[in-house]
Amino acid sequence: MGINDSAIYNPDAVASLPAIESLANESTVFTRFYTESTCSSSRAALITGQYAARNAFVPVARGISGDIETLPKLLSKAGYISHHVGKWHIGEISPYAEPKALGFDSSFGFLGQWFLKGPDKRGNKVLRSPTYNNPWLTDENGNWRQYNGHLTEILVNHTVQLIRDSGGKSQPWFIYHAFFAPHTPLQPSRKYLEGNDHTPQEKYRALLRQMDGAVESMVNALKESGQYKNTLVIFLSDNGAKINHLPSNFPFEGGKGEYEEGGIHTPLFVRWPVGYGLPAGTNSSPVALMDILPTLADIAHLEASDTDGASLLKIALAPHSRSRPLYGLSNDQLSVLSGDGRYRYFRRWFFNDLIQSKLLHFESDESMQYRVEPLDKETEWFYLQRFSDWHQQIRQVPVVFSPTKNGNGQGILTGRDFLRSPVNPVFTIGVGLYGADRSERSVPVIGSQTLIFQRGLLDVRVESGNLHV
Repeated sequence: MGINDSAIYNPDAVASLPAIESLANESTVFTRFYTESTCSSSRAALITGQYAARNAFVPVARGISGDIETLPKLLSKAGYISHHVGKWHIGEISPYAEPKALGFDSSFGFLGQWFLKGPDKRGNKVLRSPTYNNPWLTDENGNWRQYNGHLTEILVNHTVQLIRDSGGKSQPWFIYHAFFAPHTPLQPSRKYLEGNDHTPQEKYRALLRQMDGAVESMVNALKESGQYKNTLVIFLSDNGAKINHLPSNFPFEGGKGEYEEGGIHTPLFVRWPVGYGLPAGTNSSPVALMDILPTLADIAHLEASDTDGASLLKIALAPHSRSRPLYGLSNDQLSVLSGDGRYRYFRRWFFNDLIQSKLLHFESDESMQYRVEPLDKETEWFYLQRFSDWHQQIRQVPVVFSPTKNGNGQGILTGRDFLRSPVNPVFTIGVGLYGADRSERSVPVIGSQTLIFQRGLLDVRVESGNLHV
């Protein structure tokens, strides 16, 4: 969803989203909110409170290691029960990367959109193009089956039931409802389509209207169960709209998958419960996805120690007291937002060794208008050096090496398992094989020798002279 898709930021928006806009009118609306450029990376940043690149999401990785204190794990310390509903996309290759393993008490949805069409004719789990219609969904125990209806409606009905079941209970709860809408394919329910000209733009707006209806259902469930007054509601988009959904990201250039402003500058508003003394209005402080976890920790009176974010509660109460740069990294782009939020350096590289660089200058703290400034070598080097310093710091893999007692250099690595698993061309594992006397002569290994083992991920061993992976 782009920042130009609703009247929250654009009074002349084409799509009418009354439920979302009504909720925003009761909220603190952040006008300078930054995400990652793709959905998977943004979800990783949200659930960990850390830069996605710290956990190797650039933009897609295989999971978040179990040693990280995720948002639901943190909230459990204050007695919260946590529910995941909808899209996961933070790892689907291993059960150790799924919602239950990362702290959620319940889960209902899909690990990745490629599984929404279900298995093939032989019952095998295969990657297929996504769908909103009659989707296959799974729960926290891995039960996978097909449901009749539209994905958006099925998911919101589940969340509404969770809200109703929580009414009257003393245990606090956290629900992470992750819409698929308005992601492609553009398949809204027919009742949300307007007119007869069902262009891609109209279908996109219909998906937004259907999402708005789901938000209305959740708000009504909160009110009917008597929980609306003391429920914190956060609404955000994981990245900007795709380029072909113009003018969704206006006035920004770029879209999903890019660290241009249009790909990462998205809607965020927070409706604070009674007692926090934060009136409805706008806040122009640059904030980021990593700030959600420390915000909820702050409200639950918990300490969030391993985070790259800051509490939005403190920012909203003292909007001009904080200054920090924000960074972005993917396989072919990098971005640096200056500490005062007035400049963004953007750099993209291509396979033919071409490099595109630009410097954006925002006219004021409050304005979303910017201009492209001339970029000299000294200024570019300044931002590249800041980026390099940050990158050197976040790419360190926090692991513990425990040597074996025989003193032969072998040992066990623990911590951040997924950072050591083969993912994509970004990562390489090299293993040197030697014979028994460590010479270059070929000496067969007797029996079985384990080279690399990661539970649920990787098993590399030598057996009778053959390498098994």
